[in-house]
Amino acid sequence: MALKDIKDRLKAKLEAVTDIGAVHTRMINVKTAEEQSVKLVSGGRMHFWTISRGAARLADENTNQSFQEQMDTIAIHGFYAVKDADDSEAAFDAIVDAVLSAVNTDRRPTIVTGGTYLNATVKRASPPQLRSMGHAEVGPSAVLCHHAIIEIDVLARELQA
Repeated sequence: MALKDIKDRLKAKLEAVTDIGAVHTRMINVKTAEEQSVKLVSGGRMHFWTISRGAARLADENTNQSFQEQMDTIAIHGFYAVKDADDSEAAFDAIVDAVLSAVNTDRRPTIVTGGTYLNATVKRASPPQLRSMGHAEVGPSAVLCHHAIIEIDVLARELQA
């Protein structure tokens, strides 16, 4: 399957998570406060997620050396505005855990847990990993946000060498 199909499936899984905010299948470049409000703000708070390919690697198949497998690393970045008054860190932690759970369940085979191999877009997928959690200033307003990076390795296709 195409990378676009995998990203679209991940977007659908993220959008099903409660309080997820806006989800984009690419990085978003905003230059004005108005664009920021439209593309990055949800429920009155800067809160959005992006899905992009972070890496790719090729490996020879064990059984047939004339074919190669392409393993892509999909990076899911989450941003959530810091607000001490409502313990935004705890809220974001809960959302990150929900994203990990949603992606993990769907990436598995149907016979194991009701997963779908990301709706049959991949041959196999590793469990999602929380690679980092920190803070970043985002947008033209330089809003301080909690920032999480979740990665999942997916085998989507074979290439003939």
